[in-house]
Amino acid sequence: MEVGLALARIRDARLYRVEYDNFQTYCKAKWEYGRNYVDRLISAAQVFRHLMTICHQTPDHESQVRPLIGLKPEEAQLAWTCAVETAGGRKITARLVKRAMHDLGFAAPPKPVSKINRKAKAEHRKLINDTIGQLLMLISQKAAYEAILQHVEALQRHIQPLIQDQRRAARPGDS
Repeated sequence: MEVGLALARIRDARLYRVEYDNFQTYCKAKWEYGRNYVDRLISAAQVFRHLMTICHQTPDHESQVRPLIGLKPEEAQLAWTCAVETAGGRKITARLVKRAMHDLGFAAPPKPVSKINRKAKAEHRKLINDTIGQLLMLISQKAAYEAILQHVEALQRHIQPLIQDQRRAARPGDS
């Protein structure tokens, strides 16, 4: 949590500007942290700071409060308190926090399950790669338009199921 709060101070006061053009470059060069990771640390530290001021049992680790990021302060407090009570003196895990959020109605809907399994996706990718290789070879050989067109259409057939699966995943309410 101290790291997240320190990074927030550095970002907010723009202390990185002494040596770096932007905060992202600073994080990568100085700490080898990606911006997404730093943002998670900062957000978790801010949730932690809030919980620390109002709860009798505070989190020990960033992963415990990560599920609470994005909730209103009073919702985060309520979910944390519920997770503490559910733990009953045992270690409070992110899973307990997520369960408490779900029980209170704060949890985001579950991510949609991919319609195409991993093995099928791997097969599609192999077909796509093979077809692209064949296309490149035909182009380098200056093959007839019809032969190239056949391979382009085959490529489209191989890509289409992956695109449809991506669109379904992007619309959580649709099935």
